[in-house]
Order: sequence, then C-alpha cells, then structure tokens
Amino acid sequence: MSSGKTSGIFTFKISSERSTNPIYFELFDDEYHISLAGVASLRGSFTPPRNNDDLNTIVANINVHLAILLFKLRHNSESERLFDLFLPTSSSGTFELTLTSYVAVKAATNKISDALDYLLSLSTDGGLLSNETVNTIQLIMGMVAQLCTPDDYSKVESTFLSIIDEVKGIDLGLASVFHYNLGNHLAARGENRNAIKQYIFAAKSNPDYKLRFYWKRELAGLFFGIGKYRISSKLYESALSDDSSNEARGLFADSLMYSGFFKRALAEFELALSASESGDPEWCLKYWCLEQIVNELGVESQVIGPTSGSEFIVDCTEEDAANYLLKTNAMCPDCWFFIATKLAERSDFDGATVCFLLSAFSDESHKESWMRSLQCSMRAKSSVIMHHIILVVSTKFGNEAINDFFETLDDNANSKLNEMSLDVIMACEDYNDERRRKRFKLRFGDSNSQEVVEL
Repeated sequence: MSSGKTSGIFTFKISSERSTNPIYFELFDDEYHISLAGVASLRGSFTPPRNNDDLNTIVANINVHLAILLFKLRHNSESERLFDLFLPTSSSGTFELTLTSYVAVKAATNKISDALDYLLSLSTDGGLLSNETVNTIQLIMGMVAQLCTPDDYSKVESTFLSIIDEVKGIDLGLASVFHYNLGNHLAARGENRNAIKQYIFAAKSNPDYKLRFYWKRELAGLFFGIGKYRISSKLYESALSDDSSNEARGLFADSLMYSGFFKRALAEFELALSASESGDPEWCLKYWCLEQIVNELGVESQVIGPTSGSEFIVDCTEEDAANYLLKTNAMCPDCWFFIATKLAERSDFDGATVCFLLSAFSDESHKESWMRSLQCSMRAKSSVIMHHIILVVSTKFGNEAINDFFETLDDNANSKLNEMSLDVIMACEDYNDERRRKRFKLRFGDSNSQEVVEL
C-alpha cells in the first residue's frame, strides 16, 4: 500500500482471505479500516486522490493512525518511528487525537523536546490563525507541561515564550492565554516569582483577567508563596465576591493569619469550618492556634516584626518570650517553641501541643516542632488534635515521618502499636491520594463564560 517508496513497519498484501485474529487493512471509496489482531482498530476517511501528492498524504494518514493504535497497545518505539516518518506529511497533524498520542509517545521515550519542536512548527506555519488549531495547541502545551521531566522545563518555557512572540502580532487576547498557561506551568514548578510575572503579563494583554476570580485566587496563592501575605489577602478577599466556597474562604483566612489579622482570620476559619462536613485538618489546627493568639495571648492584630532569634531565647524567661510575642511578633517560632518546651516539662500537654504547633506553622520547615507537637498530642486530653496533626505531618514530610515517630515509641516491639502504625499510615495514604487528585486546569473563555479542561 504505497504511492511510491516509503519506510514503515508493516507490509500489506492484497488478499481476500483472513486468518484468525488477523492484522488487516480495508480500503473503501472514501474511508479505510485498520484492525490489529482484533485488539485495536480505527477508521479514517479521505478524499479520493487527484494526484501523487494526495496519495502520499493518504499513506501518511494511514501510518499515523497505525502509530496511534501501536501507542494504545504500548508499542512505543514502533509508534514513535511511524510518527517521525509520517506525521510531517500527514493531514491529521493538528488533530487532538494525533497530537495527544504523539506527545504521550515522546514522553514515554524521553523525547518530549521533539513534541515541543513540532508544536512550535505548527505555530509558526500558520496554525495560530485557526481557532481549532489554537485550542489544540493550548491543550497539548498543557499536556506537555504535565508530562515533562525537570530536564525539559527550560525547553517548555522557551516554547511557550516563542509561541507568545508569534501570537502577539495576531491576537493580544490569545497571547494573554498563553501567558496565563505559562504562569500555571511555572507555578507548578514552584517558580512563584516568574509565575506572577506571567499572570500580570496576561492581565496586561487582556484586562478581563482582572475580573476572573480564578486569576485573583491563583495570583493570591503565588504571592502567599513568596511571603507577600497582605497582597495575597487582598486578592483572596476580592475573589471571594465571585467564589464564596469554603476552600476560598479558608485560603483567605490563611492569608489573614500570616498578615497579622488574627481575629479576622479566626472568624473566617470558623465560617469555613462550620460550613464544611469534614473540616480541613490543617485549618482546624490553625483555628486552635489562632484561639491561643487571640484569646490567650490577647493579640487581635499586629504588624508582624522580626523573629527573636536563638540568642534572645538563651537567657529569656517565659514572661520575656510572651512579651515578645505580644509586642513584636505573635508568630515567632523561637518564642513559641521555648514556651511549649516549658509547658511540656510541667506536663501541660494540651498547651504544649498548641504552642509547638504555633512554632511549626511559623516556620513550617522546622520538622522538630511538628514532631514535638505530635508527641505531646498523644498525651493530650483529646485525640482529635493528634489525628489532625498526623495527617498534616504526613502531607508535609511524607509517611516516613509518621513511621519514624511510631518507631520511637515502640521500645518493646509492641505488636498492637505496630498494627496501629500501619493503620495510621494507610489512612494517611488515602488522605494524600485524595489531595493529589487535583489536576492541572486549562481554561478557555472570559470572565462571563468559561470552559475548563482538566488534564
């Protein structure tokens, strides 16, 4: 089956006989049917050829469809070979099914840069003039961002920027979409500052972004990630007018807490938790911490100052630490850790648990605060706080941290404790699996009408 001399991985012959589970190809007036031993099949259509070029295109399309079928059967290297040989001359090179299969094959063979080169060639060869092709390119770039490895990050970013440069002369609104999706890619990599720039570029190219609650909410999260809590809280508050979900309110409360608006944060967490069937464990813990700051320490709001530092702690008393929290920084990790230690020495495990938690939330990278809080919670009056701490610790440090904690308790090889440890780790796995199910979202439309594609 050829218009000339071509290379492939199949050789077809004309025959009227079929063996059991054959690999066969049927050609009709304007369509063809490919079947691979009854386990995968695909139909394609074509316009009857008028010249040799048309025939070459049909052959290329057939081989591209074979590549798609081979990919579905996990024959990645064979599929890649057919894509490389025939995709450039195929007329289906901009179709969603073709591109998603091609990108997935290149990801499986660790050659995602090939897919990026092809997408860029589509963009520079007029693909950005077709709305359908533009949407497909956006979708596939989102898919690439999900599948790529760290080695491909710079290539993904440069491809986005090249497409943006190409599209700026065509449609600024379209350029804004690519800026926004590049921002999503950078945010997923933890490059918050660069992601913020792309979100702002998106809004400059298309001011409608400033009216979209998801843009404000996601930008707020990025500012939160770089410690700009007051800017973050203003954006979250603005987004709440269009998205009053519990999750949005909890994020707003979180930003208020780190901005020093403790009483407001306490009220917002209370609203979010009271409207939720099962409260977010981290938000429950922060609610209890804010009760300590507002009701026990007596600080409703504060312009948060610097942390005290270890030198201050060396010679300070509990009263000194409490005064520093009251007057300078109610989120000082060193002072809360010092007070928690003293409470634990007096067997006040309820108070020590919350104070260690305050130290932990003030410096979340300090693992010892989390583990000390967990240790004290096992001797606290309520087991609920221990349950929440376990889930949060497993999210931040992995189940290895939970396993290490239980090993420190198991001095006598207690079988019941081992069994409990396994049950706890399994519960943490279920909880973290649920959190990981959040997928990359690709957005189309404007502030009045939006379409979301989850990848």
